[in-house]
Amino acid sequence: MTYEMRVYAVNSIGMSHHSPASQPFVPVGQRVCSTRGRDGVGRSPTSEPIGLHVEDISDTSITLKWRAPERVGAAELEGYGGLTERSSMTIKNLTTGDKLLFRVRAYNMAGPSPPAVLAQPVTVREIMREYSYN
Repeated sequence: MTYEMRVYAVNSIGMSHHSPASQPFVPVGQRVCSTRGRDGVGRSPTSEPIGLHVEDISDTSITLKWRAPERVGAAELEGYGGLTERSSMTIKNLTTGDKLLFRVRAYNMAGPSPPAVLAQPVTVREIMREYSYN
């Protein structure tokens, strides 16, 4: 759930006109009923993306793929790192032989998730495939 705030000034004469509405936001770490959380603190950001893996690799590009987080939080999912809203991405114009470590974070209005990280660096290389001639 997102919120907006407006501010009023109040004194002995009365109440002012309200300020313009703030940008929409999701409270982070708000207190909730203790029956909802073990420590009574709300958790708004998403959990990390699931199953990050290399889908395809060539001598100049890598395609990564992942699944949406299990828990999105109080605000809807906005995307992954500001780069894409899809659950895959191709990184192009890489140099053959480079070793790269990738991580992906999910974002919602409350902020970034913990990163999903590949277990080891990926080497940019051409994959040789065997062909059968009939």
